[in-house]
Amino acid sequence: MNTFILTENLLAFGFQVKNFPEGIDDAFKSLIKKVDGGFTRSFYGISSITQTGEIVYLAAAQELRTGEAEELDCEKIAIAAGSYSYEVVKIGEAGLMKLKRF
Repeated sequence: MNTFILTENLLAFGFQVKNFPEGIDDAFKSLIKKVDGGFTRSFYGISSITQTGEIVYLAAAQELRTGEAEELDCEKIAIAAGSYSYEVVKIGEAGLMKLKRF
């Protein structure tokens, strides 16, 4: 198991992908069009499982300035500092890190 340590709380914003998993690509394309600066910020896929077993997936972007979430009519998301375990998932030539909080 690999460990990733997030040293500071991170603020992000985004919205729930209503058509999971098919809608993930379109959700990120929509989010990227909304934000200034394109890929000068980090983007995150955040998932959780409800008590009924439903997967809730959020497409999110790093908040670079206060008030961006509200200006873009997006949900504000706080990612807590701490230790996360992760694995790299290969998708074609790209690699994605899957994080899980200890």
